[in-house]
Amino acid sequence: MLADTGIRCVLLTGNLSASEKKAVHEDIAQGRAHVVIGTHALIQDAVDYARLGLVVVDEQHRFGVAQREALRAKAGATAGRTSWQ
Repeated sequence: MLADTGIRCVLLTGNLSASEKKAVHEDIAQGRAHVVIGTHALIQDAVDYARLGLVVVDEQHRFGVAQREALRAKAGATAGRTSWQ
């Protein structure tokens, strides 16, 4: 849906090959990925966000306090309060 908008989307899941994961991690860390879609792989320590601005969680009942805190920490010290707090 966003292909013609200039917004770059990437998918990060646990079943990507090592080289695919490395490329996606680099795109996320460098800010080349504007929208990141994925599984719990998004909160792994290896994932560094250039600028995490918005998180949409599907199946929030399966997403615990620790996972929410991990995302909040990845957003950095300048992140605002969120609706789940």
